[in-house]
Amino acid sequence: MLESTGIQLLVVHGRTRDQKAQSTGLADWDQIRAVKNALSIPVIANGNIQFFEDIDKCIHFTGVDGVMSAEGNLHNPAIFSPIKLTVYDAAKEYLQICEVHETDRSSIRGHIFKLLQFALVTHNSYQSCISSAFKLEEFFTLVESIRSVCQRECQTSTWDPKAEAASIREPHWICQPYERKALEFVREENQKDDLHLNISAKRLERKNRKRGVKEARVKAAKCGKLDFSKGSLRKLCVICVSNNKSLECQSSTNEILVSPPLFSITLTKTAGAYSSCRKKLG
Repeated sequence: MLESTGIQLLVVHGRTRDQKAQSTGLADWDQIRAVKNALSIPVIANGNIQFFEDIDKCIHFTGVDGVMSAEGNLHNPAIFSPIKLTVYDAAKEYLQICEVHETDRSSIRGHIFKLLQFALVTHNSYQSCISSAFKLEEFFTLVESIRSVCQRECQTSTWDPKAEAASIREPHWICQPYERKALEFVREENQKDDLHLNISAKRLERKNRKRGVKEARVKAAKCGKLDFSKGSLRKLCVICVSNNKSLECQSSTNEILVSPPLFSITLTKTAGAYSSCRKKLG
């Protein structure tokens, strides 16, 4: 059906519409392969291209005619070549492009954070500096400072993966993407977090019960106008009627049972009216 419409090429992103944010997970290459096998036109695969070696893996597994990368390319602009690009060289070249082509500072900041992601995990003092930087000269200065720190580390010590602040394949001064986990693993981790939160909440609730702690009643702002248009066990002012949390109004702290059909909406809150209400309710 797709080919009959006249399309000449198809790009398949191997994720469902529900796979986003924390539930992104890995792309399904099996589904991409199924699409390729069903078509005679060229098919491009998208998803899980995080390192250079993933290109051949994907083409061999799915049989597609080519691959593309989005997020992986943002972290490592050299993803389609076997070279190991340093984060500071990538960031400097990007800033040089921004000198020629005017770019808003929020975009610059976002790209710099992606390029320097793991270097900033190790040298986290630079994070706040990049967040507050505005002029291009400030970004250049920060990148040059990170270059000096990383080159000094490279010359004085042997890289140890266990010493890294994050679980990564390459030293933190080499461009590399955030490696996504399988969706099943992500769901398992989320369930553990939810379970921990539920247990913590229950423990806190149990402690509060033992100590006799009660929820404080929040008072709404004073309002002299009362509204009896809707039935209620408590007199509520006009402001309170729209209060879906049923907060108590300070202007009517004495709770009385009222029934709308028995009173006029023009009833005013005076001592006489209050006593008459009590008589009728009694």
